Amino acid sequence: MSTASSESPVDLWFVRTEDVFRPSLLRACTALLTPEEEAKRSAFVFEKHRHEYLVTRALARAVLARYARKTPSALDFIRNEYGRPELTPPGARFNLTNTTKLVVCAVAADREVGVDAEPVDRGDRILDLADTVFTVGERARLAALPMAQRLRRAVELWTLKEAYIKARGMGMSLPVENIELHVDADAIRLSFHAPVSDSTPWVLETREIEGHLVATCIERGGPVRTHHANLDELLG
Repeated sequence: MSTASSESPVDLWFVRTEDVFRPSLLRACTALLTPEEEAKRSAFVFEKHRHEYLVTRALARAVLARYARKTPSALDFIRNEYGRPELTPPGARFNLTNTTKLVVCAVAADREVGVDAEPVDRGDRILDLADTVFTVGERARLAALPMAQRLRRAVELWTLKEAYIKARGMGMSLPVENIELHVDADAIRLSFHAPVSDSTPWVLETREIEGHLVATCIERGGPVRTHHANLDELLG
């Protein structure tokens, strides 16, 4: 589901974690980690999560270096008061999302952007949380759908909400149960319940990439270009 706009493009760079396996590429990715990042990676119990973290940090540096016209290792990041990473000095706006199989980096030159991804087949687990993450109206509209559509719509609603709160840069400090989504054939609309309010002209979209539903929330909208990132080339 997408919309058109005259705004400048937003780039979605994605990589499958299973494609990052060659020893030389793993060494190149690991060399980009700061001591703090290496400590965080080592703290994960399972290797799949350590690998997911490594690919996420490497993709972010490899992609953003193109926009900053620096080497990946020369980039510096800070975190805002809610923990969202940002480039310093300020440059392109970006947002990351990661699963154990897919990592995505969204980049916008001049406006805020949020992105989130979930496996398409995760609808049943999201529906189990419906009472705590969806509004009364959303739950009613979900219940009216046939089961197959209901499962997909649950993933769509959840990723859209996550993309929105990430675009706001406030993380889970925004109560998702007070953010309501209306998904129509030609648009996705936001409405809010107190204490949440927002007048920013966000444009929300979803697309399927590698078995995942990927949602974007873009200030003022704009065309979205999708790129299958090759870390070998980007880091080379």
